[in-house]
Amino acid sequence: MDPGPHELEKRYRRFLEGKGDAVGPLLCYLGGGGDARAVSGAWAAAIVSRIFLLKGNIPLARAYLRIAAARSSATGRMDLRGRTASATLRLGILVNRAIILKVSGNAGAAAALLRAIVDRALREGETFVASKAASNLALCMARSGDAAGAVSYLGLAERGY
Repeated sequence: MDPGPHELEKRYRRFLEGKGDAVGPLLCYLGGGGDARAVSGAWAAAIVSRIFLLKGNIPLARAYLRIAAARSSATGRMDLRGRTASATLRLGILVNRAIILKVSGNAGAAAALLRAIVDRALREGETFVASKAASNLALCMARSGDAAGAVSYLGLAERGY
């Protein structure tokens, strides 16, 4: 696996803790070529997308999400389990897309996408991604008045985290 995501995750956590703006340092991962660099660039673009989403800049969040999707589809490396190294990344990009849909006022489409992501992530053994999608789906369901469904998906998220 590419060592980039650990460093990128560390930078993102620093941003969440209020210890600076992580966008600038993350952008350095978007340049360069090669498969390993493409995976790092895809992760960086996905994280930058999430940061802009948290800052409320939906257009930039969408733009970086498109970069992440393009970069991730350009990679095809296999990990030790025989899956593409970016399987988690691709599912994560879908989660980000669903969150952008939700924030943009399209909660129905976001819920449908999140439900599909939860199912796919569970089938592929990606429990962290399934948990992330389930927690966001629970929010969508609670806002739409489906308390029982929200509790169910929240329980799934809690078990996965």
